[in-house]
Amino acid sequence: MLRKIIIVLLVILFVILQYQLWGGSIKLFYLKRAIAKETSQNDQFYKRNELLRQRVQALQQHKISVEDLAREQLGMVKKGEVYYQVVEKNQTHKEK
Repeated sequence: MLRKIIIVLLVILFVILQYQLWGGSIKLFYLKRAIAKETSQNDQFYKRNELLRQRVQALQQHKISVEDLAREQLGMVKKGEVYYQVVEKNQTHKEK
């Protein structure tokens, strides 16, 4: 009887250890996948930040860049200038 109890306890212990071993391996797999995803996202953010840094530097160094940006994105015109907008007939408002 004692022998059966010891065998059952050893089997239970073995099952618990196997679960921890394989459960840990599965967790490790998911963590590695999450790290790869985050690393990829960080690389994209790094590239975007570098482009923005270059754009800020260009704007700080060149007054012409600021003027071009204001004209393109804000539709600003200089005093005395006339602004003409040419719209093609088949172009809709949503395509702009």
